Order: sequence, then C-alpha cells, then structure tokens
Amino acid sequence: MSVMTDPSRNHIFDPEAPAAAIIAGLKPSDEKKRLLILGANWCPDAKAFTAMLETNPLAAFVESHFQPVLIDVGRYDHNMDIPTSFGLKNLDGLPSLIILGADDQFLNAQDYNIFRNARTRKPEEIIEYLLPFIVH
Repeated sequence: MSVMTDPSRNHIFDPEAPAAAIIAGLKPSDEKKRLLILGANWCPDAKAFTAMLETNPLAAFVESHFQPVLIDVGRYDHNMDIPTSFGLKNLDGLPSLIILGADDQFLNAQDYNIFRNARTRKPEEIIEYLLPFIVH
C-alpha cells in the first residue's frame, strides 16, 4: 500500500507530505474509492486505526477497494483546507475519514468520525463499515 507508512514508526502522519497534491493525483473511480484518513501523530486512536489498516484481512480489503491517503492535521492546524473543502469546519475527533466517490461526492459525511475511538475497535468493524461503499 504505497500511501501508507510503517505503523511501528512514531511519525505515521507526515506533516511534510503534500496532501492536496497527493489527493489531486488520485484517479477518481467507482471501482476504488478515495479514502482520506485525517489524523495526527499525537493521537492514539489515529495511530491505532492506521496500525489496523496494515493487518490482514483489512489491509488486503482496503488495497482492493480503496485508494488510502494519510493526511496529517497536526493539532487541527495543518491541512485543514482539505476537510473544510468538504464542509467540515471542525473535526470532531481523530481519525476522521473522508470517502470520496468518482464524482468527488463525500460519501460518509454523516459519520466521518466513527472511528475516533479506534483503540477500542477491531479490524472487522472497519471492514463492516467500509463494505457498503464498495461497488461489486
């Protein structure tokens, strides 16, 4: 998964990564939705979420159906133009997920922060959540 990083590292979210350019470089597709994962290195739930993304069967599922991008939001003071562009003025917890359809539609606007308690969740719950967003 080229856009993911080693979850054992302390700095999973790269504040220097050109998030907007990476997102712009992703091909909009009905087959592989774009999965923007907003998080920060200080957030244990964001780190737990990304660690789960590196384990199978979740890693294989995400690789098959999504184009994931890790986006560092710092202390809600970095790359905030990205969530703002989708109508999120204030993030209510991390990680926050933005799933984009081929037409740039924000598909999960109602529950973008469902995994803000990722430390208490299981990888199977992430698959169950993501499953309705894939096209068979």
